[in-house]
Amino acid sequence: MHDSLAIYVIPLFLSATISAALAYYGLRRRPRTAHTVAFGLMAACVAIWSAGYAMELLSPDTPAKVLWLKLEYVAISGTYPLLLIFLAHYTGWRTRLPKGRLAALLAIPALTAMLALTDEMHGLIWKGYTLRTTGPLTLFVFQRGPGFWVFLAYSVAVVAASAWLIARAYAESVLLRRRQMGIIAVGVALPLIAGAAYLLGISPIPGLNLAPFAFTVSSALFAFAAFRFRLLAPAPVEIPTPPRVSATRSWCWPTAIGCST
Repeated sequence: MHDSLAIYVIPLFLSATISAALAYYGLRRRPRTAHTVAFGLMAACVAIWSAGYAMELLSPDTPAKVLWLKLEYVAISGTYPLLLIFLAHYTGWRTRLPKGRLAALLAIPALTAMLALTDEMHGLIWKGYTLRTTGPLTLFVFQRGPGFWVFLAYSVAVVAASAWLIARAYAESVLLRRRQMGIIAVGVALPLIAGAAYLLGISPIPGLNLAPFAFTVSSALFAFAAFRFRLLAPAPVEIPTPPRVSATRSWCWPTAIGCST
């Protein structure tokens, strides 16, 4: 591996390693809940995405690059809906998603993954591509097909819904929960901004997707939140304000043996 290429792939493998550890932590955590499973699966998708992009950059020939690119798209297709599912359960907006809504949420990602895997047959994701060499990097320059733009529109809608859930939870939560939601917001925003820069063609290196690199910081933030602020702990139960029982502002607090004033 060329020394200058290592500068690019080491952060990607670091992101993949941290994300894989988070995936293991989320999926093995007890008690197992909907939000821990969704988080674990989302982290697994990020790990595959980051490692796949590193291998794409390292691959010396076009067929190998295309193979890793397809694997990345399978992971990308799962990342966005799993983010929304995680937030829906984690913020308490939904304790259980109906099967019909879950199927509708996953339909476009599943179709996108299948189209990416079979793109040579129809060109619905990539109409074509060329390879551009910039220093040690050999990068794809795509002509994107209609399937890509449909998935992009879907992703924007999912991200908007996720942002609404984060803002709603932040506004209605106590300090600890606000810290958790703040870290989630930053961790989600960084790859989105990096991905937008790539799609808009304003990346410092044309053709280099910055989103997987941003996951290096995001994964570290999520790991910090998981162990410092108990990110995957069960959602706190909302406790109603205790009632006043007299005009002298006495308060009745429930205890194991009755009421404490």
